[in-house]
Parts: sequence; C-alpha cells; structure tokens
Amino acid sequence: RFNIDVTEVDIKNAYPRIIYAICGLELPKNFYGLNKVNKRGINTLLNNFFYRPGGDEKKKQRYDAIRKFKKYGFAPEVSKYLIDNYFESNHRSIIFDIISHYENDIISEVLELGKDWENDGMIRRHDSVLIFNNKSDISELENYEFLDQKGWFNGRFSLSGVVPRKEN
Repeated sequence: RFNIDVTEVDIKNAYPRIIYAICGLELPKNFYGLNKVNKRGINTLLNNFFYRPGGDEKKKQRYDAIRKFKKYGFAPEVSKYLIDNYFESNHRSIIFDIISHYENDIISEVLELGKDWENDGMIRRHDSVLIFNNKSDISELENYEFLDQKGWFNGRFSLSGVVPRKEN
C-alpha cells in the first residue's frame, strides 16, 4: 500500500533459545516438533512449571514439572536449571524478566549493527527488528553470536532481505 519493502530480522524461537544458551547449549533443531506441534504445550509448560502453594505437595509438583520437561524433550541440564532456579520463585515473572533482558540485549545489538546498513529506518518489535527498504547485505547476522551461541535469526540473508528457510 505504501510501496515500502519491510525486512524482519526475527530471533528464532527466542525464549527457549535464550534459556538453552544460558545453559551453554544450542537449541535443538525442530525444538517444537514437526510443524511446531508442541509449541503450545512447551510455552504452557514454561509459564506453569512453578510451585503453587496450596496445590499438590511440593515434591509431587516438582516431579510433575521434571516429567513434563522430559516429555517435551528438554535437555536435562535445561530442566535442572529451570527447576533449581525458578521452581520455588516467589516471583513467577522473574524468569521472563531475565529472558526479556537478554532478548533486549540481542535486539539492541542488531540495531547497533544496523547503524551501518543502508535503509529508510529500523524499529524494534518485541523479538525482531523491522528494516524499511533495506539496501544492505545483512549476511553478517548469519554469524551473529550471543552467549557463545550462533543461529539466532530466521532466514537466509541477502541484499533483498530475509528469505524464509524451510524447516526440516
């Protein structure tokens, strides 16, 4: 409608990727399953694995959370990290605050890199950057590293922007 080309540089599976990176691990390919069949279940689990006083006894809730992490294929190091650090947290939002902080760091770094790109402007959108009328090669993002991990962004980068990569 406005004759503007928009390229979106999106953090691929941002929350789980950040959690895995905190643990020093690469997020497995196809983490959410074929056609993202487990995405809703995984996201629900990440929002609800915390201890709830007044519910089942703590030991049972902890066991159930560990069982669900295993069911969805979480690496043992990751489920241990989440349980050890957040299961009994009085502030359930603390994990999301921490992850959002890392997400902000990543996007801020992309915006900083983008200062050298030729375009008509960029804006942050949650876990992505929108680039208007990009005319630069942004392939440097293929090798972007954060928390000693690569593979943060969707797509294959070229002068014409981001071309979605088919997932296996």
